[in-house]
Amino acid sequence: MRSLAERIWYGSRFFVPEWLLRFWEKHKWSRVVSEIPLPEASSPYRVLVTPARHAGQGKLWSDALDRLPEVSARSVTVQDAGFGHDAEYQVSWAYATLSTRWQRELRRVLREHYTHILVEASLPPLAGSFGGDFRRQIVWLHQQGIHVAFIAHGSEIRLPSRHLESEKWSPFGDPQIAELTAALEAGAEKNAALYREFAVPAFVSTAGLKVDLPQAMFLGLTLDPRKYATDTVPFTGEKLIACHVSSHSALKATTRLNPIMRKLEAEGWIEFREYSGISHEQVPEILAASDIVLDQFALGDYGVFACEGLAAGRVVLSHVSEQVRAEIKESTGSELPIPETTLENIEWRLRDIAANQERYGEIAARGPEFIDRVHSGRYSAEVLYKNFLAVD
Repeated sequence: MRSLAERIWYGSRFFVPEWLLRFWEKHKWSRVVSEIPLPEASSPYRVLVTPARHAGQGKLWSDALDRLPEVSARSVTVQDAGFGHDAEYQVSWAYATLSTRWQRELRRVLREHYTHILVEASLPPLAGSFGGDFRRQIVWLHQQGIHVAFIAHGSEIRLPSRHLESEKWSPFGDPQIAELTAALEAGAEKNAALYREFAVPAFVSTAGLKVDLPQAMFLGLTLDPRKYATDTVPFTGEKLIACHVSSHSALKATTRLNPIMRKLEAEGWIEFREYSGISHEQVPEILAASDIVLDQFALGDYGVFACEGLAAGRVVLSHVSEQVRAEIKESTGSELPIPETTLENIEWRLRDIAANQERYGEIAARGPEFIDRVHSGRYSAEVLYKNFLAVD
């Protein structure tokens, strides 16, 4: 979320001198490096991933692409700091929106140095250029001969009305978030129209989004498995330790999960550790100290925290729809090692884990291999190369 100062600046319509904007960037409000990153000039495919910072995925995808022999990839994040993930280059929305100097420089760099651009989350890739008009920006990119593809991350394309019809535990029927649901519905409809308008390759970070964007290809979330590797093994303590990060409590069904877990915790054989407001650097330690990762029980998909739990060799429990499981199998050839768990059967599942720890330990051990094959970057880079870069 933008600070109050940035919301004021972002919404301003008056002229702001460049020297004042540069002072802003130099003195704390945003961490900005001095130059927009350039690709290797000798690479035939020079790719920019921009502008979102959702779980650091833009940088991770660009790093994965950059490891391919014919590709040089960089990332630019036009967003606030968020959850503490790395960003190759970061500039605040306020600065990128108001600074015409910065906008000109970005356009020049793209025109002179890049051949391809991956546009994330239906956000304007050129920030404030052309008045922030997404359509005009895409047209300009095409006019420069730059190939464009879209990556959908989640809420910006997930249609709440469709989700409510297909998912029993969908959060979008909750009257307490009716205003949010209405905003998401309008945004998803608008963004879906943009995807239809521009006949460019489209990718989704999670398989569940293919319901809303059938023409898209599964790209997969990416992480560095080495960050989550641990020598500790699950199920060695007197109690089972189950962790849950309530970053989006409505979308993860945290409020419905919590009383179930507190009831079981009172019996003395399991400990429930709920976290919120943690930094990304804390996650590996949290996972290493846990046996079970409770991800989400409302959306029917699996996200970054589930992937991190799998990479750490933990038992990950989540509600993952049959559509998602089938898509993962078809796209990657791998079975998703997440036992199907819902709000209705989670108590049974946890008691079953307590009674059959060896069997669930084997399931947990399959997690790192699955992550290495599907979510370490190699799979994503291959999908992008075959279906975007190498396409005439």
